[in-house]
Amino acid sequence: MAITFAEKKKIQHLLIPALGIVIFITAAVIWWGFFTTGAPSLQEISVPQRRVQVNTGILAHPILDLLDEPREKTKIPSDVGRDNPLLPSSQ
Repeated sequence: MAITFAEKKKIQHLLIPALGIVIFITAAVIWWGFFTTGAPSLQEISVPQRRVQVNTGILAHPILDLLDEPREKTKIPSDVGRDNPLLPSSQ
């Protein structure tokens, strides 16, 4: 059964107020979330500065010199692929 023009217009008359309500609720939540809270004090914002220290002395350990590559390096063949891969293959 096809939806007539009158039925589409009736559906739109129902959806437009629903969209308005959703927009109003969204705006109210944003307003109360951002603008009604008092400004935070400076003590709440400031965080004491901490310095990060990285111990790189562990990398000079003699056991690390004994480690090797876990596998051989991959050798890439020189004749991989075709000159034009879009042309059909001639077999």
